[in-house]
Amino acid sequence: MPVTDHSMIVCMRVELYGCEWLDGLMSYSIPDGHQMIYRGLDVYFNDSVYDGASAERLTKGLGQLTDGTWGLDDFLHSHIYSMWPGYDYVGWNNKSFPKGYVETIFEFDHVRNFTSMKVHCNNMFSRGVRMFRQASCYFRSGSDWESDPVTFRPTVDRVSQSARFVTVPLGDRTASAIKCRFHFSDLWMLFSEVAFQSGSAVYNTSMTPRKHGHPTNTLPGDDPTHKVDDSNTRILIGCLVAIIAILLAIIVIILWRQVWQKMLEKRGQLHPPTPPMRESSPSAPTTRSLHALSGNYLSLLSPEHLGPSTSCRALATSGSDSAPHYAEADIISLQESSDGSTYSITAVNMNLFAGTDSSMREFPRQKLTFKEKLGEGQFGEV
Repeated sequence: MPVTDHSMIVCMRVELYGCEWLDGLMSYSIPDGHQMIYRGLDVYFNDSVYDGASAERLTKGLGQLTDGTWGLDDFLHSHIYSMWPGYDYVGWNNKSFPKGYVETIFEFDHVRNFTSMKVHCNNMFSRGVRMFRQASCYFRSGSDWESDPVTFRPTVDRVSQSARFVTVPLGDRTASAIKCRFHFSDLWMLFSEVAFQSGSAVYNTSMTPRKHGHPTNTLPGDDPTHKVDDSNTRILIGCLVAIIAILLAIIVIILWRQVWQKMLEKRGQLHPPTPPMRESSPSAPTTRSLHALSGNYLSLLSPEHLGPSTSCRALATSGSDSAPHYAEADIISLQESSDGSTYSITAVNMNLFAGTDSSMREFPRQKLTFKEKLGEGQFGEV
């Protein structure tokens, strides 16, 4: 906004934004509102924002009845601060209408199918104001009004004085203009808003008489009031739900695998795997191979692996050369495993000391010499 100390003419661009007008109402025509004197207070019920022609009747314009704002329960007050009493309502006095009703005409952009009409009425009967007693609506699609109107009588409320919307069913009638006659039920009748629920007619209208009665069952495609939802909202919602479900499934699977892996690692720490043992050959070794292995076996085993029960008692060489002497333990064969680090021990039930002197003496432990560590066996290091 330009600011200057000197007075000058400037140009200002103003943009007004609003909601799209979907009712299709082009104009309405009503009698001009009246003035009430309530306890010495002037109350004006005229349509002060009407943009059409103003005379005894307001024509070819729109005003307070379609501004989207409805009045308070007490018509002396308004939503807008510092406005005169009765500003929110358009009202008429029963004494000014000898026929007992107010006639309003609503013009639309094209032929439409009307479901209902909602009228916001004041019902402060303690001040002589009540909602209408009866509404009779006539329809026009061409140049003449149809002779068969839709008539509606609302329930009379003698308890609550709150303002309310009264819904007038229009029976799915098609027209481009509606003429409604609202009958008085008291001295005053006040309206603040009128709205229509309608849709564009999808078939051609004619001047042939219309059959009235109870509506028959029709298919959605044959009902002109049925709105087809051709948007992609449902497809987008379905895709989003599917993507979210897939992501949740992937997260659950990853978490489950992590937990299962931790369980396996913990189980492996508590119970370490036992190295496999290779079975010995079913054939018994010969005496020459036993003699060759006995010396190496005594030199490989360290003293700490020989317990009291399995200590080797070596035999001193005697005068007889017929048979060698071995340790008392019956372990006589070592077989290397597939990986070359683990050995299995095979016991052979052979009476090696048959025919020899069984008197033996213990071989001194300090004379055993450690040569080589073969690996880890089932009973310790070998």
